[in-house]
Amino acid sequence: MNYFDFTVGNINAFYFAFIPGLTGLGLVIYILVSFPRNRLVNVFGLLTLAGSIWQFSDSIARICANETMADFWDGVFCIGWLFFGPLAIHFSLLYSKAVKSNMATLLLGMIYVPAFGFVSIYNMHIFPHHFTFFKFWGWVNNHHQDQLDIFMMSWVGIQLIIATAILFIYSYKLREDKSLGFQSLIIAIGLAIPTTGLIVFQFMLPVVFKTDAVPVTSYLITFLSISTVTALYKYKLFSLSELIDSELVLDELPVAVISITDTGAISYVNKYGIEFLALGDTDLQQKHLSGVLNYASNEYMASFTSACSQVIQGGFVKNLESSLVISDQTYFVSVSASPLI
Repeated sequence: MNYFDFTVGNINAFYFAFIPGLTGLGLVIYILVSFPRNRLVNVFGLLTLAGSIWQFSDSIARICANETMADFWDGVFCIGWLFFGPLAIHFSLLYSKAVKSNMATLLLGMIYVPAFGFVSIYNMHIFPHHFTFFKFWGWVNNHHQDQLDIFMMSWVGIQLIIATAILFIYSYKLREDKSLGFQSLIIAIGLAIPTTGLIVFQFMLPVVFKTDAVPVTSYLITFLSISTVTALYKYKLFSLSELIDSELVLDELPVAVISITDTGAISYVNKYGIEFLALGDTDLQQKHLSGVLNYASNEYMASFTSACSQVIQGGFVKNLESSLVISDQTYFVSVSASPLI
């Protein structure tokens, strides 16, 4: 069997999936080159790569000459759709800070391990793969004629639903922050679109309504790429705390380190800052800096507010003298600030 004997009969349908796949691959390279190396960036890069592989799988199926050839290439690229779900959950947990980075890796081992097992099972052909040829879609794998195949597709769908829900909950939590809130919302919508496509067209149609599957999920992954590009250029993809991969170092510094967005919302406070300002375990992400600091006088408040505006405009502040009232005690402090993004 010549597995490279492609046909040009569905060349337009091939480009329909192949071009978005190349776009996703280019986005992966951009992410890995342009952003600092940390777990969140790495996981998001892998998620985008898995989506591209899924798109390449569908594009190759359009130009395969026969079912055997389609089955072979489907096995080569199945890692894309089988790992898309685990990576989506991993990214959503890290991005929303639902768990710490090191804890996420430990907890998600329970999700990644089955993915490796399913890839092996799928390529060992423990159950038969049923392909149907359509004039436009080419060869389509109908994942509804074997219980194990249905389970694997359901496993991916459930993971995408969970990941999408986490992102929407996080965007609602940040609804008062116009920048970060809208950033998280468009990423959630970007993931929700292919998730809905998978559930409706590649699960409900064949499994529930007993009709042929429509392989549109990989195409809809392009919406995730579009939303990501929007977040990259307009709203920044990651907030400051995700870009800082040295929080443990910052926590050990005997100075208060605080970062704010351009709207004045707090995005990060190190351990010493929380203790010094007597903030306790309060969730700070929805708080404005002005609601946390209690100045000793209006003059100090005015000078500090002016300094913040200066930094937001791209300026620098060094050794600004100020005074804060913390737990009924007055502290004289020296403040330095600079724009980080």
